Amino acid sequence: MSFSNSLGGSGGIVEHQGFVGRYLGEAREGEIMAVLGASGSGKSTLIDALANRIAKGSLKGTVMMNGEVLESDLSKVISAYVMQDDLLFPMLTVEETLMFSAEFRLPRTLSKSKKRARVQALIDQLGLRNAAKTVIGDEGHRGVSGGERRRVSIGIDIIHDPIVLFLDEPTSGLDSTSAFMVVKVLQRIAQSGSIVIMSIHQPSYRIMSLLDKLIFLSRGQMVFSDTPSKLPDFFSEFGNPIPENEDRTEFAPRLHPRARNIRRRNQNPNRFQQIMVKKQNPSIKIDPRTKTIPKRRH
Repeated sequence: MSFSNSLGGSGGIVEHQGFVGRYLGEAREGEIMAVLGASGSGKSTLIDALANRIAKGSLKGTVMMNGEVLESDLSKVISAYVMQDDLLFPMLTVEETLMFSAEFRLPRTLSKSKKRARVQALIDQLGLRNAAKTVIGDEGHRGVSGGERRRVSIGIDIIHDPIVLFLDEPTSGLDSTSAFMVVKVLQRIAQSGSIVIMSIHQPSYRIMSLLDKLIFLSRGQMVFSDTPSKLPDFFSEFGNPIPENEDRTEFAPRLHPRARNIRRRNQNPNRFQQIMVKKQNPSIKIDPRTKTIPKRRH
């Protein structure tokens, strides 16, 4: 799956309510692509755009699947979108919740036994076997843990075995161990033949080790698109080498043009952003007078 436009190479534009971003990227079967950035950088907007959740008139650009344009109707059939909030029935067990989803989302022609088999396989894939008979619970009734609850939410949306899975900050509100377990499950889902694309605020070192590709956004612009292993070189080229004793994930906020390290160096935040955007897409022209990327005219 790729997103592209006329900027040259694999570049794409998502334009929505004054938000303009130039993007390039490709997500492959068996991989997890994570979209990172500071709050307000456009993570959710990009995920929504790729998942076809924004009105057509608000977007410019192309999403491709196996070299062909991914049409809206087909996108809805082959993909799934997991929202940040868990909307579950508190008094149903994990198994009952997934079976309820199977009854409504799997073909009516599929037998009851095959639906049960799909649910049981999914319970194992999600690592929920020990919690299968436990109720979801709520504030007044004790139930599954936060991490298990999030995995149930994922299960509801992948019951039909989608090719592409989109998730909006699936680790939000979870402790480090639960967050790691959720992403570990997403890795298993990807390795079973799916494409996983998710937004995440600031992954831990352990979570970063599970990610195959990263996209960093800053003010609606893509400033990094590559594998996690390329991050150190990226920072070094901009005069910000990652210290040996510091976690590379702690440097994520520094990609934001208002980051503290930029101010300490007395660099103009906007200029820093322009340099990073230009590096990711050399075809973008820089205004020789202002040394910035000209604003798009509407």
